[in-house]
Amino acid sequence: MGHTYANLVFHAVFSTKERRPLIHDSFRPRLFEYLAGLARNEFRGALAVGGTENHVHGLIVLAPDRSAADAMR
Repeated sequence: MGHTYANLVFHAVFSTKERRPLIHDSFRPRLFEYLAGLARNEFRGALAVGGTENHVHGLIVLAPDRSAADAMR
């Protein structure tokens, strides 16, 4: 019997407009928790979410039936 295994992990980076420092230390951890929860609900999850005052990185695990373009919409 044939088996299929897919492990789709991609790195998404979101930036603030003009790379302005708008993601303040006071709510940055809460924002990262929110984005990780969003990844759990919409995708298979997030391996890591982090960033600085002007951008966010997400290492997202995608289900095999979703495309990266659909995931970013």
